[in-house]
Amino acid sequence: MRVMDLADRGHVGMAERYLLGARLDGGEALETADGWLYAFRTDFPEMMNGAIPAPGGDPRRLVAGAREFFGARGRGFTLFARADADDEAARAGGFRLGKERMPAMVLRAPVAEPSAPDGVVLRRIATHDEARDYLGVAEAAFTATGMPAGIVAGFEHSAVMGEGTAGFVAYAAGEPVAVASVVLARAIGGVQWVGVVESARRRGLAGLVTAAAANAGFRMGADCAWLEASSMGEPVYARMGFEEVFAYRVWVAGPPAA
Repeated sequence: MRVMDLADRGHVGMAERYLLGARLDGGEALETADGWLYAFRTDFPEMMNGAIPAPGGDPRRLVAGAREFFGARGRGFTLFARADADDEAARAGGFRLGKERMPAMVLRAPVAEPSAPDGVVLRRIATHDEARDYLGVAEAAFTATGMPAGIVAGFEHSAVMGEGTAGFVAYAAGEPVAVASVVLARAIGGVQWVGVVESARRRGLAGLVTAAAANAGFRMGADCAWLEASSMGEPVYARMGFEEVFAYRVWVAGPPAA
C-alpha cells in the first residue's frame, strides 16, 4: 500500500470530514475511484454539495460523474481543485471560479493556548445546550459570508460533539461568541467551523478557540492539525504557527438548466 505524503493525507482527511458531515446532516456521501461526492440536505452549491478529486484519479471522469449525480438531484456543486488537471477539468466543464485561493494549512505540534480575555469563559462542548450555542455562533458567522440562513443551525449536534470530535465555545458575559471544532481523520486533527460573532471580533477569540480545537486533536492522537483557511482566517492561523501546504481553487457548477 502506498504511503501518502502529508499533502495527500490532509486532502483525503478533508474529504472524509466532508463526507462525515454530509452523513451526519442526513445527506449523501459517495466514494468513487476518481474522488468523493457529498451532498448535505441543502441544495446550496458552494461547499455544501461537492466533488473532491482523489490522488491519482481522473478529474474529468469525476466531473462527469458529479454532473450526473448532482444533476439527478437538480443541484449545482463545488469542485475542490489542487492540481492543474483539476482546474482543466473545471474549465472544460464550464465551472465558474468561486474562490481563487483557499489555503490548506498544517500545524505540526501543539501550541500554547492563549489566556481568555477578561469576562470570557472557554468550554468544551459536553451538553446539547452547548452544541446548540456552537451552531448558533457558526450560523451567524457563516451567513455573514454569504451562506443562506438555516443551514448550519440545523446540523445535528453530533457534528460537534460526536466520537472523534471536540467542539469549543467561548462565552462572553454568558453569551456564546466564538467557536471551533476538530474531527480526527487519517490521524490528522481537522479544525473546522471556526466562527466569531461580529460584535466580538478583534479580541483574539478566533485564536483562542482554534488553539483549543487543534490541541484537542493532538490529545485524541493526531500527529498534526489541519484546516482550510478563509481569507479572513489565514493571517490568524499563520500567526499561530500554521504553515501553508498548498492552496485549493474552489470551482462552482450551477444546477442543470431547466
